Amino acid sequence: MNMKLWISTGLALGLTAGAAFPSMAADLGSSAAWYLGLSGGESKSRADSSDINTALSNNGLVPLGSSLDNKDTGWKLYLGHQVNPNFAVELGYLDLGKFSFSSSTAGGSLSGDLKTKSGGYIDAVGIMPLSNNFSIFGKLGVYTIKTELSGSGAGGSVSASHRANDWTYGIGAGYDFSRNFGVRVEWERFNNVGNDSTSHKDVDLASLGVVVKF
Repeated sequence: MNMKLWISTGLALGLTAGAAFPSMAADLGSSAAWYLGLSGGESKSRADSSDINTALSNNGLVPLGSSLDNKDTGWKLYLGHQVNPNFAVELGYLDLGKFSFSSSTAGGSLSGDLKTKSGGYIDAVGIMPLSNNFSIFGKLGVYTIKTELSGSGAGGSVSASHRANDWTYGIGAGYDFSRNFGVRVEWERFNNVGNDSTSHKDVDLASLGVVVKF
């Protein structure tokens, strides 16, 4: 995915909002809301030992076996605009953490980290209110995430990085304690993070967060 797709997606979000909600201008004063959110939780890479072996091979090493701790802490900070009770757009920064690995090669052992940091995303959010305070939602968007694989030891050293751009989607639920403060729980998937030199798998984020509306 390249910058043209990001632009096309942004235009599509705008056109969708305009086409789906023709009376938006009349209702904007009562229903529009900006909000800031901060969420954190467990990130999980779908990569496994075979993906680390492949990455090491693509970086000139001869792996004999690897192990990977594929869970860490992830977080995100985001700005959203709720156009009306059923639609919002979110733009955010995220850090999916790092996953530690250890490997043995023909020359010995090495250890290091697979980092999935310096990411950003834009999501279209479809919202279904179930009461005055509680709602569920689904998300679809695009992301950009930089992945870094680094390690060293007697078995050699490796250093590779790649910035991936692809689709993200998720589901969640939110509860508003007041007009200006709420919480949300959500699950998200980021497709095809990385490449064959850093490992190339989906990464999931299950998070709990706070939302402040203004």
